[in-house]
Amino acid sequence: MKTNGRWSKRRWARAERRVEEGVEEGAGGAAGERAEGHGRCGGGAARPGLPGPRRQDGAVRAGWLAAIGAVAAAVALGLWWSGRSGAPRIDPDDARRVTLGRTVYAAQCASCHGAQLEGQPDWRTRLPGGRMPAPPHDASGHTWHHPDEVLFGIVKEGVQKYAPPGYQSDMPAYAGVLSDEEIGAVLSYIKSTWPAEIRRRHDALGPRSHAD
Repeated sequence: MKTNGRWSKRRWARAERRVEEGVEEGAGGAAGERAEGHGRCGGGAARPGLPGPRRQDGAVRAGWLAAIGAVAAAVALGLWWSGRSGAPRIDPDDARRVTLGRTVYAAQCASCHGAQLEGQPDWRTRLPGGRMPAPPHDASGHTWHHPDEVLFGIVKEGVQKYAPPGYQSDMPAYAGVLSDEEIGAVLSYIKSTWPAEIRRRHDALGPRSHAD
């Protein structure tokens, strides 16, 4: 109770506790009265129609948790999609990757596609056995017409899966012969030999089916 215009210590403590909890008493209640230096504009008291401090803190925490959950879901989706692709990055500006690719190309590809990526002579004309010669991988060929995913798939799984009906080639599938890293490296080496404009046009390709 009040004593000489002042509150008792017990009632003062109770009022401060209610303020901290964001609870506003009705007219005539403890928080509805003015103590000296502690009106409704001070002390953190809740205002009608607005959430108290603890409710506000809870809302902030819930918002942060929701945001963190959304970011985690996006990262998980990105990893899942990356895992589906399975193709390593093709980067003609990665010196280590290009060096490895040059070595792999010399050992596995040059005997058919040429030491300078020039392909076999008259590569657009069928051989007597009905198969197509090995095409060039330099800018004069059509390698750069196809996006990374298709190039990787052709090397790993064989050209028949991506070529038009009736297309036959002596090129084998390299799954089990070359690792995914080695396939990505050899494609990085090939792309590193293309002029800047050809590389730019290849970069602009989106995922699509092989259509040559």
